[in-house]
Amino acid sequence: MAADAQIVTKMNLSPGGAQSKMHDGWYVDENGERHVQLMIFPDDYLIEKLRGQPKGIKQILMERNLWPSKKPRLVCKKYSEKHDDLMRLDCCAQKILSS
Repeated sequence: MAADAQIVTKMNLSPGGAQSKMHDGWYVDENGERHVQLMIFPDDYLIEKLRGQPKGIKQILMERNLWPSKKPRLVCKKYSEKHDDLMRLDCCAQKILSS
């Protein structure tokens, strides 16, 4: 895989840190519209220390309006063992994003 491939298991819940910088992605919203999503905070981002840093899973899900009201774990045992229901979206942050 490319060095900037979008691999959810290599992402942090929070921005920055040891996670690699990934190429931009896209998603389809609830109205069926396709949106390009930056995976790195832009150079003019309001919080200066986050400029140029990779976004975490929480930020990505918030931008997609998918962050649950009950804060999920980064990964749970069911998801890491691949025994979970493919349609389940209340499992963990990695499962929500990968779905």
